[in-house]
Amino acid sequence: MRKVLIDTDPGVDDAVALALAFCLPDLEVVGLTSVGGNASIDDTTRNLAALLTALSQERVPFARGAAEQLNGASFEHAYHIHRDGGLGIALPAPLLSTIDLPASDFILKAATEHREALTIIALGPLTNLATALRRDQHVL
Repeated sequence: MRKVLIDTDPGVDDAVALALAFCLPDLEVVGLTSVGGNASIDDTTRNLAALLTALSQERVPFARGAAEQLNGASFEHAYHIHRDGGLGIALPAPLLSTIDLPASDFILKAATEHREALTIIALGPLTNLATALRRDQHVL
């Protein structure tokens, strides 16, 4: 079974990808990280928590990621495509909360723990991965 960590900015497209990832019997999602992109970091993190609940995957740890690009610029959100909240639907308030690590640290922790067995699937901007690489380029 392939262990994966998914770095995502859940709008509609990533919501479908996450649902599929959890359905594949040869994938084990060991963690998720949110990143700003399709929507603000508040919306993408809230969407991720709500999707984990909707998909009955509450056990999967997830971390909040970058709110802006590496250069400090804001992401250009795609609310004109993904609509209100980044998903275009009203989801129940999530009951889950993020772990107590920033996304880049969680990525490094997962990479250290799982080593070569870990595949990182990046669905959104690569800011969390770039930040992790800046902190420790030898782990990834």
